[in-house]
Amino acid sequence: MLYAIQKGFNGVIQRNPQEIIYLVTTFENVTKNGCQYVFTDGHGYHLMSQFFNDEDSLEEVDWNAVKLKRWTDTEDDPDRKRRKQAEFLVFNELPLVKEIK
Repeated sequence: MLYAIQKGFNGVIQRNPQEIIYLVTTFENVTKNGCQYVFTDGHGYHLMSQFFNDEDSLEEVDWNAVKLKRWTDTEDDPDRKRRKQAEFLVFNELPLVKEIK
């Protein structure tokens, strides 16, 4: 999605990287705050992707594909792009907490 925003693909308004704010959190922070969540093992629009909402199912995500720098499918792995786009969504809101180091 970030790439689509930066490039203006699929009807998304194009934005420069300097205009984008990144908010980062952890699974621990989401659960500690009692937030409801759902995640997928691939891009959420794809019919092959499955949805989960329990910690034990995090192993269903292909973390090796998620971490890859390359997005394209290959002859050996024609499903790589879908798996790389696994999503984690928090329902409603997640409280912002300033991390003190």
